[in-house]
Amino acid sequence: MNETKPYFSVILPVYNGAQTLSRAIVSILAQTFSDYELLVIENASEDNSLDIAKAYEKSFDKVRVFHSRQKGVSKARNIGLDNASGEYVVFLDADDFYMPNALKTMRVAIEDEDPDILIAAFTNYASNESERRVRANGRDLFLAMLNPLRYYSRIVDGSEVNEFLLRHQCAKAYRRKMLLDSQVRFNEACSMYVDLIFNEAAYSSCTNAVLIFKKLYQYNHVSGSIVNRTGPAFIKDAVAAFGVLVSQLDSLDGERSDAVLFYAFMVIMQMLKVQANAPIEASNSMLEAFLSSVDAQRVICSFTDRELHPNPAVNDQLRCILNMLTNNDIPGVLTLLSNAGKSRTRSKKNE
Repeated sequence: MNETKPYFSVILPVYNGAQTLSRAIVSILAQTFSDYELLVIENASEDNSLDIAKAYEKSFDKVRVFHSRQKGVSKARNIGLDNASGEYVVFLDADDFYMPNALKTMRVAIEDEDPDILIAAFTNYASNESERRVRANGRDLFLAMLNPLRYYSRIVDGSEVNEFLLRHQCAKAYRRKMLLDSQVRFNEACSMYVDLIFNEAAYSSCTNAVLIFKKLYQYNHVSGSIVNRTGPAFIKDAVAAFGVLVSQLDSLDGERSDAVLFYAFMVIMQMLKVQANAPIEASNSMLEAFLSSVDAQRVICSFTDRELHPNPAVNDQLRCILNMLTNNDIPGVLTLLSNAGKSRTRSKKNE
C-alpha cells in the first residue's frame, strides 16, 4: 500500500453547485502538477451535486468525496481540513476554477521560499501581474487585510489597495502543519466574513508568507454573495461576525486592536448601507438594538478623533455618519446613505 502523502490537498465544498462543479473539478484534474488530492465536500445540496462528485470519484483515484448533512460552508471546509493529508492545503469554491499551471506555480514558489502561507492573485481582480515575489510576516498580513488603507503599503509598494487578495481563502496555499499546530479552523457559528475570520487566525499563526503576483484563480461573483443579501437574516449574520471580531480586542496589542476596530466599523457600515439601499422594516429594529449595544458603541466611540479614510471627502462623510451614530440618529444615516447610493446610480447611468 502506498503511504506517500500528496503535496497539496485541494478542498472543494459544494452546495447546489451542479452547474459549475464539473468545471471546478476539471480545473484541478487538468493541472500540470499532479501530486495532489482533491477533497470534494458535498454540503446538503438539493440538486445532483453529490452524483456529479461521486462520478468523478469513481473515475479518478485523486478525488475523494465526503457528504455532510449539515449545511454551511465552514462546516464543509472543516471536514476537508479534518481529512486532508497534504503538506499544503489549497481551497477552491465550486463556482470558481484554477488556471492549469496554478499548482505547479505554487509548488515552485514554495520550494524556493518555504512559506507558511503562499498568496497568489485572481484573474479578474485589479492587480499588476508580474514575476516578482514579496515576502511578508503574519503581523503585517493581519493588519493589511483589516485596514488596507493604512497598512497595505507595509507589504507592497504603490497605492493600489487590494484587500480582497488577502481576505479570500482561495488562491492561497497554507502549510497544513501550521494550521494543525495553531488549531486554525473555520468558525461554524458565522456565515458571513468567514474567509476574513479564518485568515485572521492563519496570519496570526504565520511565521513567514510570500505573495506571488501571478493570476492563478478565477473568482466568479455569484448572486448569493454578501453584497446581495438583505433583511433580518443579513443583520443577524453580520452581527455574529462582528461579535467574533470584537471578542478579540482585549487580547490584542495597539496596532492589531486598531485594525480590528477599523474592520468592525466597516461591518457596521456594510449593515447600514444594505439597510439604506434595501429598507426592510423588520431589520430596522434589529439594527437599532445592535447599534445601541455595548460592543457597537465601543467601536463607534473609538473613532471620535481618528482619520477613517485618506480621501478627504470620504473621510468627511464617515465622520458625519459617526456623529449621527453617536447621537443615535440612525434614520439620518440611512437617508444619507440612500441618497449617496442613488447619486452613484445616476452617475453610472450618465457615463
